Formats: sequence, C-alpha cells, structure tokens
Amino acid sequence: MKLTYEVPVSNPTRRKQCFLEKVSDKFPKMVQWFLTVFEREGLDFGEKSLNRARKIVKELCYPTKERDSKYNCKGAVRFPHSHYYDTAITEAIQKWNSFLTWKEKSGTVKRFPEIEHYAPVLDSQMFELDLEKGWITVKTGRGQENIHIPITVPNKSHYRGLDEARISSIRFKKKSKGFVFLLVQKSDSPETPSPSELGEGSVMGVDLGERNLASFVTIRLDSQQPEIENAHFEKGKKAKKLEYREEKIRKNLQMRRRASEIPKRKWKTTNKKKNLCEKIANKIRKIATRNDVKAMFVGDLKVPTPKNSGALSKRLNNFPFAKLKEAIKRHLNKAGIFVKTIYEGKTEKHDLGTSQKCHKCGSEGERYKGKFSCPSCSLKDYNADLNAAINIAERGIKSLGKTEGLGAVP
Repeated sequence: MKLTYEVPVSNPTRRKQCFLEKVSDKFPKMVQWFLTVFEREGLDFGEKSLNRARKIVKELCYPTKERDSKYNCKGAVRFPHSHYYDTAITEAIQKWNSFLTWKEKSGTVKRFPEIEHYAPVLDSQMFELDLEKGWITVKTGRGQENIHIPITVPNKSHYRGLDEARISSIRFKKKSKGFVFLLVQKSDSPETPSPSELGEGSVMGVDLGERNLASFVTIRLDSQQPEIENAHFEKGKKAKKLEYREEKIRKNLQMRRRASEIPKRKWKTTNKKKNLCEKIANKIRKIATRNDVKAMFVGDLKVPTPKNSGALSKRLNNFPFAKLKEAIKRHLNKAGIFVKTIYEGKTEKHDLGTSQKCHKCGSEGERYKGKFSCPSCSLKDYNADLNAAINIAERGIKSLGKTEGLGAVP
C-alpha cells in the first residue's frame, strides 16, 4: 500500500522556482511525445511486464553511445537528468495501457490521450529528503549544482506517520498558491486481527446503497452480547443533486448542438464526487478511531447493475460506490485499521443475503421502502440499511474466525 503526503514548497528563490516551472512544463510534453510514438507504431503492452515494455520503448526512442534508435526522445525534450526520461517512459506506458482498455470499452475513434498537465515524477535516485531540516534536494546532470528546495511539513496529525526512509518517489505540481511536493510513502497494510483481538474492541459494518449512500454501524463485542454503540447514515444528497443537475445540463448542451463541451463537464463532476467520497471516508475514519475499532467490513454485492430498470439503473451507475470503497480503505489503512470487503449476497444454501436476513433471529424478512420487518420475531419497521450493515459486520467477523459471542444484536 502507498500513502501520499502533500508538502508545500516554502519561499523558493527565483532560480529554484524557474527550475520547477521548466520541469513541470516539459514533463507532460515528454509523456505526450511517447504516446504519439506508441500510436504511430501500433504498440500494445497489455500482455508484457512493465520492465519488458520499458526495454522496448528504450530501444525504440532512447539512443545511447552503443546503439542508435528510430526516435530520439532526447532531441524532442531536453531534461537536466536522464532519469526524467525513465520516469516519463514508465508513466507513458501506464497511461497508454489505461487508454487502450478504455478505447476498447467505449469504442472511441480517439487515437491517443491528450496530456495537458502531468505531475513530474522523481524516483529515489533523483532526490534526497531531509524532513527534520525541511529540504528536498533534486539532483541535476553531471557537473551541475543540485537544487535544494525548502519545504514546510504541515503540523497535522495526518503527517505524524511520515517517514522519510520509506519515501519511494515524489511528484511535484503547481497549485494556485505555488508548488507542492507529493511524497509517496510505502506502507504496510494493517495486519488481520485475530478472533481474540476482535473480542477486545469494536468492529464496523458499512452498507452502500441508493437510499443512503453509506450506512455504517459500530458494534462492541467485548460484552456477553454484542451491542450497537452508534449508527450513522450518509444520504448522499449532494451526489444525487449533482447528478440530476448535470444530466439537465448535458441534455441542454445536446439540444443546443454543443455536445463537444460535455466531456469537460464530466471531469468537473468526477472531482466533486471524489471530494464527497473523501469527506465521507474521513468522517468514518474519525468515528472508527474514536471507538477503538479493530476491523471494518464494507459490503460488496459483486453483481452488475440492472440494465433494463430505467431510472434506477441510471442512478446506480452514476453513484460513486467504487470511489467511496477505495477512499474508505485508504483512510482507515492510514489509521492502522484493518478493512475487508464482504460479499452481500447468498453464500450458502441456508445463508441469506445481508439485505434479506434479520439481524436478530437470522430468518428471512421483508424489505419495503427503506424499512425491514421480520415475521419470525418482533422486529418491525427497522431501518433496512442498518439491518444490512449489522449483517455485514457479523459476516465479516465470522470470516476472520470468530464465532463465539455472536448472539442477536439488539
């Protein structure tokens, strides 16, 4: 797992500012140049390893004293260090592979992706980091003086886990207030808690759905009977309102024969959804940390969205479930909390799906307009999403080997 920390550049001199400007301007041009070569040569790295793909590109585009090449990337864009070409090759290969996959699915006639902005990447051989003194030293070519850039590490709890010995690479990009470095740190995933560890604290179950974008419940297991500590619901009104508004704008643009503007709006909508997912995931992290949660289980239905169900299908396809899952896992892993996705459907002949099963007695219940009722016990008009979240937590606990002390949750 990799964690990214954003560190702002602090009062750079004109020379250092000019260096950052030049590299950030040249790097996307270099990536774009490689992409045009890939398209011209009809390259496809889909079944090749990254190292093998890099070797092919270098033989094609990177001349050396020992051999010539068909194309010359050094003549196309000049960098102060040869490692910039290496990282640009790697980024271009990954971008090309993603583009070919998208092209096959979408059926677009676009020849290659167009790069306007791309944060330059520095591998471990291109920089030295001193967090204590607040410096990043960027190495330049032979005979040239290295560039020492001052940085300021924010005094926030999120940055306490920052360890310069584990920084594998860095990026830098320009924002409205100036340049920032993105420090990419290798991090071990939290260890799977043992059944005994689960019994000493709390667990969380998260159900993702259309009525409530995220429903999460905290259950304490260290008593004779599991107890619900708290439950929260994120309705996702902003996501629904945003999608409804954007749909009206797209229709309006098509009617006015300005459909070419739609792709630009897509990126804006995507960024807003991403920010919403980050806020929800951060809220879940705070609740999990406050309640000493040992493990979190996120529901995963693993079935395609219905194609012929009209408005429902359209809404579900536009909901950012995948982004939200990824954000939850990233935020909680940073906090050292184990996260596992749990299948919500039927697993065995006698095991109901998490939405159909009554969390009190285990019988099959009835779900109607967001309410859950069980004819086998006294449960009536219970919140259906909360019922599913409890069942997800219970199924997750069992998947880790804990079966004792799992009586009915009140």
